[in-house]
Amino acid sequence: MAANLVCRRSDFRCGPAPRHLEPCNIDLVTQVIDGSLCDTSMDLICDLTSLTCRKPPGEGEPCLAQPSTASNCSTTTPLVCVGFGFEGVGTCKRPGARGDACGAQAIAPCAAGLACRPTQPDGIGVCGDPPRLGEPCDSTGACANPNVCSYYGRCQTPGPKHAGESCMENDECASLRCEPVTYTTRICAPSGRSIVCSSGAVTPGTGNFIPPSPTGTGGAGGAPPI
Repeated sequence: MAANLVCRRSDFRCGPAPRHLEPCNIDLVTQVIDGSLCDTSMDLICDLTSLTCRKPPGEGEPCLAQPSTASNCSTTTPLVCVGFGFEGVGTCKRPGARGDACGAQAIAPCAAGLACRPTQPDGIGVCGDPPRLGEPCDSTGACANPNVCSYYGRCQTPGPKHAGESCMENDECASLRCEPVTYTTRICAPSGRSIVCSSGAVTPGTGNFIPPSPTGTGGAGGAPPI
């Protein structure tokens, strides 16, 4: 198959991926948006407002701030969409460098290999080295490898057991989460954190762990087992 061909949802035939200002690859009947929307070789994304293929927004330009579309900023320069997800509109900004402010939705997150070190009670702080063993975790749950952020908000060495293995204490699990499934049985549960790629310096996360519930149904988000 030739390069840059996609199954066009409009007629279910192979054809070139939509180019600049052409309609995105959308099923005209079901309105399903196909995974290969636009010609990626031209660094195009599907503008969900006009449903046409356009260049992604650059630094300082508006973007969609929902988590599912947070990567719609230009990849030529590493940018993140910073804004309030419920409102849906943000601004493309560079990730925070060492010493930059962090810790709020309207402030860019720290770059890979750095973590937000709070300096105020509300979590606002500056980007710096990720917290180490025994130090408090920030609101993202990031710790210096190989440690992870415990439910109690401190970086802790993960246990050796994987999700599904029997346990008695949180410390035994790689997720630091041992959860009851019956009155007599406990197993290591997924952490409930969204897993994101980061640098080798940081064990990433998106928050502290949720404590086990008596019925064994606690947790959030269906994160992959760790």
